[in-house]
Amino acid sequence: MNRFEARNFKTAKARYMQGYTVSLSWLSEYLDVSDRWLKDNILKQINYTVYSLSGSEYQKWSKQGGSNGTYVNLDEVNDFILKKSIEGEYFFEAQTEVIDLYSYLEGNVKLRKEAFEIYKQNFSIYTTGYGRLPKKFIEFVSKNYLKGRLENVSVRTLYRKDEYGERYISDGRNSGKYPWVRIKTINIFSENVRLYFPKRDLGIVDKSGKTLIIKAGEHIHRYAFMHGDIRLCMGKSADGKHGNKVIYIGKRNDPAKDYKIPYTIPYGKSINRF
Repeated sequence: MNRFEARNFKTAKARYMQGYTVSLSWLSEYLDVSDRWLKDNILKQINYTVYSLSGSEYQKWSKQGGSNGTYVNLDEVNDFILKKSIEGEYFFEAQTEVIDLYSYLEGNVKLRKEAFEIYKQNFSIYTTGYGRLPKKFIEFVSKNYLKGRLENVSVRTLYRKDEYGERYISDGRNSGKYPWVRIKTINIFSENVRLYFPKRDLGIVDKSGKTLIIKAGEHIHRYAFMHGDIRLCMGKSADGKHGNKVIYIGKRNDPAKDYKIPYTIPYGKSINRF
């Protein structure tokens, strides 16, 4: 596409007002890629501006908070990702989603109250988390509400009996059983988006204010799986089938944190009630 060079204050200000306000270094850090990857995979296909002012022109520019370097327009970068997704070169996909199971317990008020009490009584001794449901609760809901048994996608074993009683364990190790489903694109630069990456540890602050570290690698994928987060694949791998850059996308203000009974299900799968 077009490389535009701004060498004087007037031109630089005009380009800045057109939205070329995000530095290449910021974008590299945000996407966790190198400048070279950005240049090879994105910059060659979008418009960008190189601010290269000097002397008195640079002094006027710097007084306005400007600096030299390569800058892009985030809206144009997002449009580029959208275009590549439509063309099938980039893709957004998900394996799971998180619902509030409590909202499915409708109808009989007494049954709903009893179900929620069973959930709370049998879950109170655990740290709250996605996908982990007490065995007694599973059996009660399956018997009174559903056609068939609740499928808890993130469990590795049906349940574990230990000093805490009988409980369903969620650790994401079951993720290989469920397909990735292509979904519509989202704006990865939205304020409500939180990006994290397969090769970097992830720090999560829990309800008590304590920071939990999710280790890079397989644990990151399991975390995404259990929380219904999205995967974005960008670029091309050597075989041309998969993106050579993977980004996980979560919500900064996740509504699931306020769910009474957060429950992980395969993406797009419905819960069959009576």
